[in-house]
Amino acid sequence: MNEQTKEQYKMAVLNLLQPKIASLVKEAHPVYQEDLEQELKLKMLEKMQTPFLHNIPSFFEFVSSNEKKIKFKFKLYNTFKLQKQYNTQPLL
Repeated sequence: MNEQTKEQYKMAVLNLLQPKIASLVKEAHPVYQEDLEQELKLKMLEKMQTPFLHNIPSFFEFVSSNEKKIKFKFKLYNTFKLQKQYNTQPLL
């Protein structure tokens, strides 16, 4: 991908996020709104420069690395589901 295409993608992302940026900026004091908008856009552009997509694990890598958490949450979900089904008080 050439530099011109990358810049076009970055501008497209900023344009898509412009309504959200505008709504966030409206919450700031009017004196700081323009500066805040510029800072938000600069931070977004900085983050777009970093190769964050290269380190995303596959589904199976994610599951295997979080297996204990997933099992615990599944047990917890089933416990609350049974409690709701039988209208019992939480055990915790």
